[in-house]
Amino acid sequence: KALKNSDFRKAVLVVDGTEVETSDVGLPRFAVANGFRNIQNLSRRIKLKKCEFDYVEVMSCPSGCNNGGGQVGIDTSNTIAA
Repeated sequence: KALKNSDFRKAVLVVDGTEVETSDVGLPRFAVANGFRNIQNLSRRIKLKKCEFDYVEVMSCPSGCNNGGGQVGIDTSNTIAA
């Protein structure tokens, strides 16, 4: 669910086709912030203690990084040249 723009989204829990507010059922609140402007705004909100999320995935690339955040590198030590 997009918040201020498509690069700052709130993760929602859907149960039987209905969105459930996670804080109402005792679960953490998640969001995804992509791009430096959203990261800067998020940092300001954290410093001011006005961030409503418990966990935020942050990637500096606009629209997210191509391979996703925190991807494990491929082990090429066992590859055989064809």
